[in-house]
Amino acid sequence: MTMIQLVDPTLPDEPPPVGRALASRRPLGPSTRLTLVDNGKPRARELLQLIADGLRVRCGLETIRIVSKGTASRVLDERQLGFVYTWLLLLVLFYVLTRFQTFLNVRYYLILYPLVIAVAVALDDGLIDIAVHSLKDLPSVLESRFALAAVLRRAPVRDVLVTRDGGGFALSFKACVGTGSVRRAKQVTFLRPDVRVADLRGNVPTRLEKLASGGIYDAILLAEAGLVRLDYLPATAATPAETITGMPDLHVQRLDESVFFPAAGQGAIGLEIRSDDGPSRICAEAIGHRPTWLRICAEREFLRLLGAGCHTPVGVFSTLDGDELQLQARVFPEAGGPPRTGSTSGPAADPLRVAHNLFLSLS
Repeated sequence: MTMIQLVDPTLPDEPPPVGRALASRRPLGPSTRLTLVDNGKPRARELLQLIADGLRVRCGLETIRIVSKGTASRVLDERQLGFVYTWLLLLVLFYVLTRFQTFLNVRYYLILYPLVIAVAVALDDGLIDIAVHSLKDLPSVLESRFALAAVLRRAPVRDVLVTRDGGGFALSFKACVGTGSVRRAKQVTFLRPDVRVADLRGNVPTRLEKLASGGIYDAILLAEAGLVRLDYLPATAATPAETITGMPDLHVQRLDESVFFPAAGQGAIGLEIRSDDGPSRICAEAIGHRPTWLRICAEREFLRLLGAGCHTPVGVFSTLDGDELQLQARVFPEAGGPPRTGSTSGPAADPLRVAHNLFLSLS
């Protein structure tokens, strides 16, 4: 089961006209070969197959090749990878010594970021045409030769609290909450200063098993979108008292995003291209979702104005009400203490200006 809808119903039924891109490397037509690379996430292959099907329908493409992130990473030879890891290790050590909170992000800098570099090299060299990313893991500022061309219809953005006792956020005094996210940890202690937060690692099934085993965790925090994609939850709650599918002793509370702010880009899948690749841009835009794009542009621009990365403890909540875009944010200092907060609204047609106004409203 998947909850991602690839085609914007407001788009015309016919594919984009051949040759519409003026500064393209190649013409767009049925014989165009397009190569996608996955993001290394669970069920990525299934997602890419859905994207490929959407591209065939919308753009009239006949040949679409799908490669894994591992294939893309082989573009970097051993010497390049050695240099990348050495440089990143020095960078991480510097930050660990100066900012202890960054220690929680070591896994990202040492494991995930080199893979992002590998995909960028493959994209730049023309080995692939479109890279598919989970946007909450993509840096808010891309190099000028790359561009975020489109995003798919957004999945649910809420965070989910999973407990054994079914009490939801009414946790007992000094309860232990497990999470691997600095943003979630900061918000939990902001909303419930009495609880303890413990680091939690592993994939979703592993994290659920750690909670079910009755170890140190009284509750854990996970992304709703991931639980739905892995069939642990239905897309919409069938009953107020929910449990994890196949694990009836684990109870679920979907946290309202206006109370527990999600990460910028959470629940969204982005399509990255070379900036000058007109045909790939046309194809990406053909399966993109405009309302999600407007929200994502505002959220990522807000991160850029902050100078924040994708693992900085920032919560951003956006809604689209007709032609009005509404934004709220919590920005947590790494040294600790209460967050800076802000809120604003403005024309959805100008998401960058709305993001700028949100940045100015922080206090």
